[in-house]
Amino acid sequence: MQRIEGIIERTVSSHRGSLVAGGDRLRDELSGGFFLPPTIFMDVDPDSELAQTEVFGPVLSVTSFRDEDHGVELANRSLFGLGAFLSTQNLNRAHRVAAALNAGYVSVNGFAGLTPAAPFGGVKNSGFGREGRAGRDR
Repeated sequence: MQRIEGIIERTVSSHRGSLVAGGDRLRDELSGGFFLPPTIFMDVDPDSELAQTEVFGPVLSVTSFRDEDHGVELANRSLFGLGAFLSTQNLNRAHRVAAALNAGYVSVNGFAGLTPAAPFGGVKNSGFGREGRAGRDR
């Protein structure tokens, strides 16, 4: 909780993203626990701590991009690559972008879930590699 709150505080104080929702602990009957409301930052600097950290909390980082190539470049700039999600009505774009993303898995137009029949794992500094082979996919 302290780690996530620190990321939020540093993002606000460094002006490397605009906080548009959440950000503070809940103040109701859950105030004694480790609960944050969904927190959303817009216009996040792609090289900021928030954009380059696996937060694993209810924090969404939104960064705009100029075009498809710029979007892929920003996504692949991350030090992590557990999963990627994209939304499109264009099947050719879905295949092209999914192939270009450096991520353990890519979900198109929603999250269909993972299947035990398919290899899974993160790339770069995420997860434990493909099928438990740590370091081979980094």
